[in-house]
Formats: sequence, structure tokens, C-alpha cells
Amino acid sequence: MRHTPVLSALELRILGLIRESPRSGYDLRKLLAASPGAIYPAVKRLAAAGLLEGRSEATGARKKEMFHATAAGRRALRDGLERPTLDEMRRDPQGVAARLRFLEGMAAQAFLEEYARLSAQCAEELKGTSGLAAQHDAALYAARAKWAAAALKRIG
Repeated sequence: MRHTPVLSALELRILGLIRESPRSGYDLRKLLAASPGAIYPAVKRLAAAGLLEGRSEATGARKKEMFHATAAGRRALRDGLERPTLDEMRRDPQGVAARLRFLEGMAAQAFLEEYARLSAQCAEELKGTSGLAAQHDAALYAARAKWAAAALKRIG
């Protein structure tokens, strides 16, 4: 059984951008509007894990280190997109759902199963809490779980 590292949202975004096209650290900084203190350590972690590889390439008048996704990086990206975490669901459920545009077939099915399970868990955690905001969030999570179950039936 192969081990797939758990990737942060930033690492997933970096891998996704590099999968589309080789990029330098500077390219990533511009595209992600993130600081060097966030981008470069994430790129180093991905390279150390064998998910990216850097190659010195001529781009214009000088050479840059361009990063390419490895086969393991493409698998990790796919696996990371398929398996949202509970923390991600709590922070950005809509952002998690947006991953569906990149998934199809069995990957979409696996994602929807996990999305439904995590949405139901979040709704359950909020059940019985007081306050309109908590009740609002519980209702949204419950609706997401119901939607994901219906979507599974449609594609199953």
C-alpha cells in the first residue's frame, strides 16, 4: 500500500498549478499572492517528499529553477483532492466542494462519499447549540450532506 502524504491547502494549490505547467518559485508567488515565507518552504517540503522536482532552465536572459510535478506528485494531488479533511470542511466547505470540477468517475465518487460524511459530522457537532449562527451552519452542513448523497445516487 502506498503512502500518500497529507497536504495543506497551499501545497495542493502549488501542486495543481505546477501540474498545469512548470513554474518557478517566483511564478508561484505571483499566482498565489503569497509571501516567500509561505511559498518556498512549501515547495521545499513537496520536493523533499518527491512530489516536485526542480530543473534549472533558461527563461529569457537567465536560468531559473522550474518545478515540475512528478508522477507521485500527480497522484498526491489527485488523492488530496479526493479526501477533504474535517478541518477543511469547518473552514471552507464551499472551497472543498469546488474540487469537484477536477474530479470524475471513481475519484468524484470517493470525494462525494467523504464530503457527505464530513458534512453530516459537522452538522451533528452543531446540533443542539444555541444561537442563530450555529443553527444556520448546522442547517447548511445538513443540506450539503443531503446534496452529496443525492449526487452520489445520480453518478452511481
